[in-house]
Amino acid sequence: MNAHVHSNPLQLLCSLRLTAALLISMFAVGGALAEIDMTLNLDRTGGSFYPYISFYADGGEEPLTYHRIESPNGLFYRNTGSLNDYSYGSQSYSDVIDECTDGPWTLTTNVGDPSEEEYTFTVSISGLSESLFGDTSVTNPGLFESVSTNQPLIEWTSTSLFPEIHIQVHNGYQPPEPGNHYTAPAPYNSWTPPSPVLPGTNYIYLAYQTNNFADITFTTPMTGGGSPLVDWTASADVSSYHVSEFVVPGSNTCSDPFNVAVECPGFSWYTDEYEPWIVSSADYTAGYSSLQSTAGEWGSSYLEAVVQGPAVITFDWALFGSDGDSFEFYAYDNESGYDEDFFYYEGYETYGWDTHTVTLSSNDIYYLNWYFYNDETNAFYPDSAFLDNIRYTYTGDNSNSVSHEAEFEIEIQRVTSGNSTHYLVLPRLDNVNPVSSLDEVESPNNLCSGTDSSSSSIHFSSLQAVINELEDGPWTIYFDRNGASYEYDFTISANALSTNDLPPVIITQPLEGSTGVSTASAFEWSGPSGWNSAYIYVRDVEAASTVDSTSLSPSDTSWTAAVSLPEATNSVVISYYKNNFSGLSFSYPSNGSLTLTNWLASTRLGSRGLSEFVVGGGIIPEPVTILSPVLSSGNFGLSFVSQSGATHQIEWSTNLVTGPWVPATNFPGDGTTNLITLPTTNPAAFYQIKTQ
Repeated sequence: MNAHVHSNPLQLLCSLRLTAALLISMFAVGGALAEIDMTLNLDRTGGSFYPYISFYADGGEEPLTYHRIESPNGLFYRNTGSLNDYSYGSQSYSDVIDECTDGPWTLTTNVGDPSEEEYTFTVSISGLSESLFGDTSVTNPGLFESVSTNQPLIEWTSTSLFPEIHIQVHNGYQPPEPGNHYTAPAPYNSWTPPSPVLPGTNYIYLAYQTNNFADITFTTPMTGGGSPLVDWTASADVSSYHVSEFVVPGSNTCSDPFNVAVECPGFSWYTDEYEPWIVSSADYTAGYSSLQSTAGEWGSSYLEAVVQGPAVITFDWALFGSDGDSFEFYAYDNESGYDEDFFYYEGYETYGWDTHTVTLSSNDIYYLNWYFYNDETNAFYPDSAFLDNIRYTYTGDNSNSVSHEAEFEIEIQRVTSGNSTHYLVLPRLDNVNPVSSLDEVESPNNLCSGTDSSSSSIHFSSLQAVINELEDGPWTIYFDRNGASYEYDFTISANALSTNDLPPVIITQPLEGSTGVSTASAFEWSGPSGWNSAYIYVRDVEAASTVDSTSLSPSDTSWTAAVSLPEATNSVVISYYKNNFSGLSFSYPSNGSLTLTNWLASTRLGSRGLSEFVVGGGIIPEPVTILSPVLSSGNFGLSFVSQSGATHQIEWSTNLVTGPWVPATNFPGDGTTNLITLPTTNPAAFYQIKTQ
């Protein structure tokens, strides 16, 4: 995918788009759906429409494979789950309306899985015309104009007939200042922000809009057999908007308390959770305030800042402690993996303030770390380290930098269940700045993706398939993907990654498929040695609830739940994790002309063992109910809710009375709805399902 940047970084953040947002608030076991809300947004800017579908599985189980929503001719679509893909592009009004209304839309859940369900619904549009959208444009301040006041008069023109105006002014990195967003009935053509806007580039978002547009209606999605999708609601929002930007002279202020305390170097800070560094105004500080460690007796406290090199950094530091106390600093080059600067002092060596200068020579991300170690409290000193007066001077070429930054972590995971093994690639973004409605990273062939809150991956059959996807071209980061403002590409190289790096987790008790397991059964397994952490959880598959869970020592090989296991089908998952694996390397993201301000990348390894088993004295077979049959893609489909722990055999006969009954297929039940498909070329027949 070719990376690109738009001249206006917020143009596509607020660009006109067609959005079908499916908010799925609950998934039952096996991927059954409930409470689906669809919002169809028809937005226009600059005379064009930008069809886009957002499709979210929210508040429940991940898709078993992936879900897909598609317009009648496939022009607008979105996948979510193990295969992430979507449509995007400028469209004319007539093309958008024609596609929305030219036959049934399709909603397919768990594509390719036996539980796949296909629903269709239609969209009707009446009472809507292109003239209702009209043209909306900001006339003052002019685009990129430098204004003389931080509360400029904003003026605009519009021919839109939508009844509501929404306007906001903000700097693109944080929400509008108090009051600097306003919604009111039309018409107005001017407005002054009630609060001063920040120095630098600011953005105006102006929209004429109406929500829950009554003349766009939706039918209830139905299966081919006529079964409706329950708890379905759908609505439409329409708008005509414009985005502009202007410049307020002056330099931005420093607001982060840690940065304020050390004279605003603009760092991203991290500190100890239990004995953190704090902003201090103690008598020992160098000025009005400093940063101070808080380690108690026999404790330690760390402070970390993440910065971009090359740069020269100067800071004042102090150590007030007894002989056994110590203070150290080092600057770690994340790309090369070595310490560029290091010093260490003990309490008897120095008291009071000193100055240190460090030169970061490479165009890499650096971790600056300050550590204080305390032995025993000394009544004569505060037993603390202090930090103040940080001066940061970037010495590289920053003409190609923009104010985007992110941390990226990728987890390579091995999953073992009985005799089968597959692999997952789980990427994730963190500490993205500025944050938008959707920041996402995708692998070269869209086989895996991640945001700041979730990751998805297909099941890779081998580690080599994982490596192929890792290295098969550029990865892409989308900042504000709903608006597609910026795209950045980077590459991953698997320098040293083999199956030896991912030992399996082998569950030896209870084995996969075991029956008659005791309610007090212990779990036994073998797993990787020397890894950082481990975790176990047990679920009641039939009730879709967690029975028990806990963190483990990576050296543990057995565990017994604190509660009795329910007499039902249960599953156990044992997960091991290893942080900061060095076998992958990452290039610095760019789009050919711009790079990120800050970028951190790391690798995590995971190994999981899975086992599903039946607790209790055995299964009492129960009859099943065959649901409405369906025709799908030339196949005849039977669906029914299976019984956990039982075996189901599907048989057919051309004579309901005399038989004979011929086996068609059989499989173990798991408590979910199963769909069995048979070719329609088979002779007309009766079907029955035996449970044993």
